[in-house]
Amino acid sequence: YAIRSGALKKSAAVRELVAQAQDRGVDRSILQAFLDRCFEKPVDEMHCQQIVMHGPLGIQFLLDALLISNIRAVRMRLLRILAGVGTILSSLLLQRLEEPMPWYGKRNLIRLLGETGVEEDVKAVQGYLSHDDLRVQSEALSCIYKISTQKKKQYLLDALPRISEKLKFRVVLALASVVDEEVVTVLIELLRDEKYFSPDIKKTLMASICGTLGHSDSAQAQKTLQLLSGSGGGRPKNMDMEVWQAAQKGLILLDASRRQKRQKHAELRKIATNAVRQAQVARDRSAKVYVPVTNLDEEQEIYLLLEQNKRAAAKALLLDLVSTVACLHQFDQAEQLCRRLVEIDPLALDDIIKATEMVEEQRIASSDQGQTQNWAEVYDFLSTEEFNGLYSAMEHMHYGPDETIVAQGDLRQQLVFINKGRVKLFVRDPQGDDTLLRTGGPGDIVGVDSFFEESVWTVNAASVGTVDAFVLSREALRKLQNSFPELESKLKAFCQQLVEHDALKVVVIDRRTTERLAFSGRLALAVLDDQGQETGTVLQGEKGDISAGGLAVTVCFSHQRSVRLLLGRKVFVRLAGGPPESPLTSGLSGLVVAMIYQQDITGRETAASVQYAVHVQFDQPLQEAQLTSVTRGN
Repeated sequence: YAIRSGALKKSAAVRELVAQAQDRGVDRSILQAFLDRCFEKPVDEMHCQQIVMHGPLGIQFLLDALLISNIRAVRMRLLRILAGVGTILSSLLLQRLEEPMPWYGKRNLIRLLGETGVEEDVKAVQGYLSHDDLRVQSEALSCIYKISTQKKKQYLLDALPRISEKLKFRVVLALASVVDEEVVTVLIELLRDEKYFSPDIKKTLMASICGTLGHSDSAQAQKTLQLLSGSGGGRPKNMDMEVWQAAQKGLILLDASRRQKRQKHAELRKIATNAVRQAQVARDRSAKVYVPVTNLDEEQEIYLLLEQNKRAAAKALLLDLVSTVACLHQFDQAEQLCRRLVEIDPLALDDIIKATEMVEEQRIASSDQGQTQNWAEVYDFLSTEEFNGLYSAMEHMHYGPDETIVAQGDLRQQLVFINKGRVKLFVRDPQGDDTLLRTGGPGDIVGVDSFFEESVWTVNAASVGTVDAFVLSREALRKLQNSFPELESKLKAFCQQLVEHDALKVVVIDRRTTERLAFSGRLALAVLDDQGQETGTVLQGEKGDISAGGLAVTVCFSHQRSVRLLLGRKVFVRLAGGPPESPLTSGLSGLVVAMIYQQDITGRETAASVQYAVHVQFDQPLQEAQLTSVTRGN
């Protein structure tokens, strides 16, 4: 295997002899035995590798198993094994793609090609942008986006007229990573045809165009967004609210992008100037030893070129490497490579700017890819016709921070499929106090009980930050009943499966199951974002009680809206001046699970401020000794 894969360098004649010998010795019963062991727990990865080490016939065996399996867990395992095979897999995938097979076979092969292919393979995938099944179209688009590098813009522009109208918005969002005057011109032309857009996709497509135009610094993009925004700041007549807001946001983004670009260029010039000064004492770069950032051969080749004093070739290869690593969404490594470029040649300002912008563009676009991946499980239950019908029936929705999706007591029957962001489910008692039940993220479905059981909503659903979701109404599903009589039962079975795996169960969080101890002192509650980083918003609390599972602290809010925004958010809590050994002094992270109004008996509360007891559930319960150390200081 090492000889055939090139790990051991041998002549072509030797490789051919080894290939013939290895292929003659392949026994499919042995391969099947290894494959069976791949699914025994604990999993021994060596069994998986032994199949791969049988060469192309072993890999073909894995592909055969992938294409005939109807068990999702098995397919996912096989996809993971095959994704690690490397470039040898690409040629085999291209051969198999030409064979007739069900839609899921095509999708799985294209998904693998997205992990192992190169830009030259794009042409073999482009035809699948017009496949009958939207799932195959979606996978083809993701594959093209992943494996294209130098010609990414052209391939995405080519995809725009080919792909189904339902998925055009994804192409538009992907174009944000490569937007320039050519892209802007194409999108404005597309926007002029908006009267021909289907009603169910018009709003989403127009909003996505506005968003991508906002990522440019084009004058014609600015003019178009201004026209959509309307004169005097008011919404034009017959303009959809979501599109109008997207146009306004696009204008803000465009202006911010211009300012950030100017600031970035200024910062890079400053960095370059400082680096030049430092470099004056070390002009001989060939003696410098660089610590590799990646484990890729291309990086070692860069350092070899530097040793040979071929700096121009090294910089060109480094730019290509930055692009490749950024496309793989390895953003930390890509940024380190950008800094490496500054080390190599601090005067190469154009290259430095180009490299940093490539990383930022890929970071922007990466968040817009793979929406359908969250729903691969439900998609696999459906035929091509059922899926296309369901996708057409769903409405693509965007919700702003703390926007109500459904209110407690509503009669609306709808399923909310979360693509991005988080949704909180909570109850509000007659006194107006809110208690969090659970939060859901990408891949979760909200609204199952009221959708299938003809009941009102017994909870409130609201966004935590911004949320992107597909919404399916009961009426839209009824309209599909005659065409797809089994669709509802399949959807219901999938949702019940989620409940069995605890994904949809609503459990009231009760931190009062453990003993509560009073404490005093000033607490700082730093609000965190979805990545667990501090947002800069810090609330101050006084006195309260604490248990192993969480704490409650009194906080004064200047605005009622601030109260609603805090529920369901992650916070980092610190006790000022607490005992050094206390975990609360160093800080604990947790989730805000309840907000209970408190009547202020001190007289400090005014019409402009209110007091609430903020209940926080710790991410990790405290041990008895830790709890004792917190209260000892009081």
